[in-house]
Amino acid sequence: THSLEASYLQVYPNPANDQLTIQLSESSDALVYVVNMMGTLHRTFPAGDLQTIPTGDWPAGLYEIQLRDATGRIVHATRISIVH
Repeated sequence: THSLEASYLQVYPNPANDQLTIQLSESSDALVYVVNMMGTLHRTFPAGDLQTIPTGDWPAGLYEIQLRDATGRIVHATRISIVH
């Protein structure tokens, strides 16, 4: 098995308006968490090779996109801005 740390996470565009693309270099059983800057969990979904997430109904602001392994440990995190 490979380590999730070796995976490459890309999140774009940044800032985003109505959609966000999350690209993981390899598929895994990881989860993606979207957390706002207050620390509140906004969304969670399985990590896939390439996903487009609609963000038109998200409140504008900063979010942290977290890639977590099966134990819930944060492996990668990146901040994105949603603007409308």
